[in-house]
Amino acid sequence: MAVEAYKNAAEPYEKEGSLKSQGKSAQCFAAAKYVHPWLSASPAEKRKLLDECRLFGNRSLKVHENAEEIGYGKMSNDLLLCLLERFHVTSDSREMREIAQEGMDCADNAIAVLSELANKSELLRAYFTASLQRWYARACIIA
Repeated sequence: MAVEAYKNAAEPYEKEGSLKSQGKSAQCFAAAKYVHPWLSASPAEKRKLLDECRLFGNRSLKVHENAEEIGYGKMSNDLLLCLLERFHVTSDSREMREIAQEGMDCADNAIAVLSELANKSELLRAYFTASLQRWYARACIIA
């Protein structure tokens, strides 16, 4: 149900066609791909869906990068959650390190952007998720 709600929310943005709308549409599709794996029992299916979430999330970040800083920060926070979930279904240690590094880079970017804005709740969310990213990354690098 949530998956369909996010997909339906993306439709008006897709039709509008502006740069900002493209970012919002990709953000909605990323959210749909993020919640969908919760319903899947297969790790392979979860990896596939979370990789699609990453794809849409990164697409949204590219659009927001030049258009809307708060959109960039919020999408970065959402992408951080996706990367945390993806970390848990990695297939090998090489992939684990890549996901961990991508998460740390995303966390650094989110904090940098949100530190410049007055939105303290998103900044707090970025710091919280970044701490989880760093904890998992450290465990991955030491192992």
